[in-house]
Amino acid sequence: MHSTDSITRKSSVTKSAEVIAYEVPGQPVQIVYDTWTPRPHFIIIQNQPKKDATSAELQATFELISHFLYKNSQFDTQAILSFHCGKWYQQHTPQWHAHLCVPYEEYLKEAQIQITKVGNNREWKGAKTVEEVWLSSSPRIGIVAQSPSTSNLGSLYTFMEKTRINAGKKLSQQDTRFTNFGCHLCLYVHGQSGTSVTCRQDRILMENGKFDDIINMVGYIQMDESQYVEWLPHNLRQVWLKEFRRAEHFVQT
Repeated sequence: MHSTDSITRKSSVTKSAEVIAYEVPGQPVQIVYDTWTPRPHFIIIQNQPKKDATSAELQATFELISHFLYKNSQFDTQAILSFHCGKWYQQHTPQWHAHLCVPYEEYLKEAQIQITKVGNNREWKGAKTVEEVWLSSSPRIGIVAQSPSTSNLGSLYTFMEKTRINAGKKLSQQDTRFTNFGCHLCLYVHGQSGTSVTCRQDRILMENGKFDDIINMVGYIQMDESQYVEWLPHNLRQVWLKEFRRAEHFVQT
């Protein structure tokens, strides 16, 4: 088992060096550093790379990142597990993968030590601090847990994936741009021995056009802002656009 004492290993498919951040014997997935671009996230990959993940590999992913964050508390602040879907999926690689987004400064400290060979990739030491995301008035569909104590990451992922597929089918009948539309399924995560959902406070737009703060937000679906506006009810579009123009929006997942 490895924590932030990383290992470099050749990928059997890409022939490139993977800098391993965390792995557990017997698990079909592992966590590696992103050696391609200076972004504050780890990447979850399969030991035997292929296009899609099995249910067992998804469950192993939820368990692995929970244990990793538990053992590496410096990353266990506002961590997000992100799955790219639709047109935003596999844009640069044919293999299944997911992103574990963590605090920039802590990730940079480790990455500058562990990533010693970057080849023609961007130089980590020249990376700049990213901006924080203002969660309200962003192009995101928030997911609220009705019963957080009985919900887990597996059921949350299944619900979000079904929501994405059903929305795509319905909306593409009205606008073909929604056919296989690109998005990120973003699950809030934290260090733990299990795979329970993580609740955080967020600001939502109500049907009456007013804003409200809730505490049981467990994730969101990140979308393209132009498509998000089309998904919004007509009576909310101008309210949301006004707030969105005032926000500094940065997609970190």
